[in-house]
Amino acid sequence: MKKILMLFLVLPLILKCIGQIPSSCVVPPQLAIDYNDDVHFLAMQRIYEIQSPDTIQFTIPQIYKDSIWEAFAAIYNINTPERDSVFCLYNVHQNLNIYSVTILVDTSFNWTDQWQNLQTITGYTQLDNLISQYGFSISYFSSFSSIARINTTQQININRFNDSLLEFNGILAASSNVYGDGDKLYYSLNGNVKQLGFGTGCDDCPSICISRNIRSFYVFPDCSVEYSGFQQFGPSFCQPTFNCNLTSIEGLSKNTNIFPNPTSSNITLNTDLKNGELKIYNALGELLHQSSIVNSQSQINVSSFANGIHYLHLQSDEGVTVKKFEVLR
Repeated sequence: MKKILMLFLVLPLILKCIGQIPSSCVVPPQLAIDYNDDVHFLAMQRIYEIQSPDTIQFTIPQIYKDSIWEAFAAIYNINTPERDSVFCLYNVHQNLNIYSVTILVDTSFNWTDQWQNLQTITGYTQLDNLISQYGFSISYFSSFSSIARINTTQQININRFNDSLLEFNGILAASSNVYGDGDKLYYSLNGNVKQLGFGTGCDDCPSICISRNIRSFYVFPDCSVEYSGFQQFGPSFCQPTFNCNLTSIEGLSKNTNIFPNPTSSNITLNTDLKNGELKIYNALGELLHQSSIVNSQSQINVSSFANGIHYLHLQSDEGVTVKKFEVLR
């Protein structure tokens, strides 16, 4: 993963830019909802990267989040195919885990009996106080591996919390790491210019799990945006992706879903978008299906589609949404 980060930092040297586009750093409400967890994660990652004294805090100072929000907003507020691709078509989000901790415990300690019975309160006063202060409760315990999992709904500095757990007798390890293939966001600050990268995973697990298609943007102090280009990182089997041009960014439908996913033959689409157009693309950007949206529920035959990731694009006067699904046989 360090190699990918280094690649992201040198992208300005190897990619062709297309010029600055005026924009606004005002965060739209929909963006604030959709990328709340991503911004929190990037801000947490940032304070550790720069070795800030704030790493000892259990909460992330808002100043770090505000800087990242400005970068997201500036990109979100422009109208280009590249912007549409990362926010609408591929809907790139960080593959993250900020609400759950996996813990290896020594079951010779009596307090672990409670966790083995899925009881959050253990009788270990200091541990119970920390757990309750940040809203954690136990959701899983494996007697075979002596691994517990606790969850919260609070946004905190999960790294600091995990480090604190290691101070208690009977806790051997604590982690919120995410492994495997998935999308990834990259943020850096070079002087007063922000750089934000959107990496789409290439489904190369379990063999490598590092391949990415990365689109990156510069955001300048005046909130103007420059698309710095597209870079494919990883083996040749990481298929190229394409840019779309959705143009409309308002009213993204939250009541659209596809099932089953993955599928082998048919998908059922439920949506609140009406009187619009439906298109399905493969990962190469080839249009495979096109039809009108007539009913709130419809079935689509995808049995002729090749295995792999596909993108269902819905557009109507009520808004735009893009859903990803997989054909797997």
